[in-house]
Amino acid sequence: MAAGSWTLAEELFARADPAFVDELRRVHFAERLGEFAARWFADPRPFARNALLEYLSHPLNCYRHEPLVKRLFKLAEKAGDDIVMGAFLVAFDRSVRRARKTRTRFKHESLQSRSSAEVVANSWLAEGFTNVNINEHRGTFYATASKQEPVIVMPGNTKMPRPAQAQWKKNWPIDDGTRQRYERRHLLFSLPTRRYLRRRAWRYFRNIGKSDPARYVKAAVAFLPRFTDADIDTDIHLLDNCGLMHVLFEHCPALVSEARGWQFAAGMSIADLAPAPRFEAAWAGDAAAVFQVLLAANARAVRQWAARMLRKHHDAWLRARPVTELLRLADHADPDLAALGFDLLERAPDLASVAVDEWLTRLNGDNLEKLQRLAALLTRRLDAGRVAASEVLRLAGNRSKPVAELGLHLLQQKTFAETDAPELLALVQAECSIVRPALVDWLRSTLSGFGAVRGKWILEFLDSKHADVRGIGWAWLHDSELRDDPTFWHYLIESPYDDVRGRLVAELSRRTEGADPDAVCLLWATVLLNVARGGRQKPGVITEVVNRLASQRDEADRLLPLLAVAVRSVRGPEFRVGLAAIVGLAERQPSLLPAIQRQFPELQL
Repeated sequence: MAAGSWTLAEELFARADPAFVDELRRVHFAERLGEFAARWFADPRPFARNALLEYLSHPLNCYRHEPLVKRLFKLAEKAGDDIVMGAFLVAFDRSVRRARKTRTRFKHESLQSRSSAEVVANSWLAEGFTNVNINEHRGTFYATASKQEPVIVMPGNTKMPRPAQAQWKKNWPIDDGTRQRYERRHLLFSLPTRRYLRRRAWRYFRNIGKSDPARYVKAAVAFLPRFTDADIDTDIHLLDNCGLMHVLFEHCPALVSEARGWQFAAGMSIADLAPAPRFEAAWAGDAAAVFQVLLAANARAVRQWAARMLRKHHDAWLRARPVTELLRLADHADPDLAALGFDLLERAPDLASVAVDEWLTRLNGDNLEKLQRLAALLTRRLDAGRVAASEVLRLAGNRSKPVAELGLHLLQQKTFAETDAPELLALVQAECSIVRPALVDWLRSTLSGFGAVRGKWILEFLDSKHADVRGIGWAWLHDSELRDDPTFWHYLIESPYDDVRGRLVAELSRRTEGADPDAVCLLWATVLLNVARGGRQKPGVITEVVNRLASQRDEADRLLPLLAVAVRSVRGPEFRVGLAAIVGLAERQPSLLPAIQRQFPELQL
């Protein structure tokens, strides 16, 4: 990749191309960049301004961009441009980042006696030093010790290298690999300069706050969302955001302001931080501004500050917010804000002002914690009469437990007629396994209240894709008058489910006499020919076939092929049971030998 082209960058800027900022960051001709600053800042196009804010959202690590950054900063400061100055405040705050490291401290001392050396060594041990040693050489005793301790340091190689004098004057280009290596390892300006720029950016807003607090609050509302969680990923990096600390916590007793930045007071930590901003009276007089920060902030620390400020100064205002605004809080991705929104919704008096569709739409999410809070809220506050029966059934059939429980609660408050049975039977396919038993029990009870049980109702239960529902359907069948209806049993023979066919086989084994031979044969064939399932029922079916052959020898040509399925099975249990049945049948019924030999020519009987 070649170095950035100044000509290309100017062309992209002229035609408002979105690729302009990326190309400009690759340009490293300092003189031309410095001259371009005034033209860029004065350009009235929205594109130019948005590009400037985008440029400042990137790290200040572009090789030879010092003139551009300094001149843009001075132009914005002179023009009183609060938006651009806010972007500079955030960029300069990001430019200082300390790190925690472990450092080894050493101590050593020469003494004239062993007793003196031991006294010194014991005092070092009391201070936490380890590896304490005493050595003697020519009458002198040498005590040494060391210990590991955490320290906060600035990473090395933070100042961007400068070109040689000859290159400086002629703007000689460097290769792109070198530029990229510099930009990965270095930042613009020396550390003292960056600290000064942080203070100067904050001083701009501090002066505004002294003369026009309302303007200060408006400006802070604009730049606070530019901070992200990546800017405040540790307590040390939070303190490195010098301007942010002034805005949010300047008067907090847990902090100490030093020449090089903020530090925690002795014995204090990030857990002791509490909102104590500069110009707190201005924030206390503008609840809407604090609420706007709460919703727009992209850093959790800023959102927490705004939430605590609202609790501290604007609790009554917050409670009086319309439900639509509280829903914006409840919908927020930050769990703390969502919890705050639900807490306020619990006490909101006008939930009925929100359309039912808005509530139901929110029940389609995957955030379990939110679903639990919302479902619990609607269980207590939502009038079932406002929700259509079709929506209630959809909720009850949901796979999420909180949503399904809400649907069941609403169902129990509504009244249904027999004409609603087709819609209600959709509950046999309900997805939540925890709520489904209660739903199906309610469904059975409701249907039973319509009068005589309809066969199609029980068939819907037995055709459910859920085994527990089919079990309830089978029990319902045995409790109903349909248990002795041959037509109904004929329908069950066509069931695709093993558990239903298995129960049917067991039941028909007790009712073989008088049953339709074709229907019974079809059922047995269905079980025996099932390749994947039905292993538990197959031995019983083989026994039933043998028993029927013993009493109905004229059906041999129709029933022996069923035994052939078992005898020729690759599964050992089925093969052994089938073979034993054929041998036993041949011994007990010699008249069936010709038919058996025709069906099983490979057997020597």
